[in-house]
Amino acid sequence: MSYRPLIVLVAALITWAIAAPLASERNGRVARTVANVEQWVGRRFDRIYLETTLAQHIAAVESFRMEAKHGTQTGLRSWAAQRLPTLEDHLQHTQKILAELPSEPVAHR
Repeated sequence: MSYRPLIVLVAALITWAIAAPLASERNGRVARTVANVEQWVGRRFDRIYLETTLAQHIAAVESFRMEAKHGTQTGLRSWAAQRLPTLEDHLQHTQKILAELPSEPVAHR
């Protein structure tokens, strides 16, 4: 079974989620990310994917906390506060999985 299409998709999602640079700069970043991701296999892919997911969860939790505490729109502030426990749970789950992932060195493809 080939994971190449999944790897390319994950690379694109990671790149788009990091920031919103200019389109021409973004195209270069996508190409570099795809080239890097194609080298990741097995546990190395798992670790990099989980580390990226962890960083995104941390950013999401921080954003929701800020909105829940300091938001100016009552409805949005309430919605963020209601969803925050679920996001915090996802963050803890990701941290646990990452901590349990073996850290032994792995070879490139």
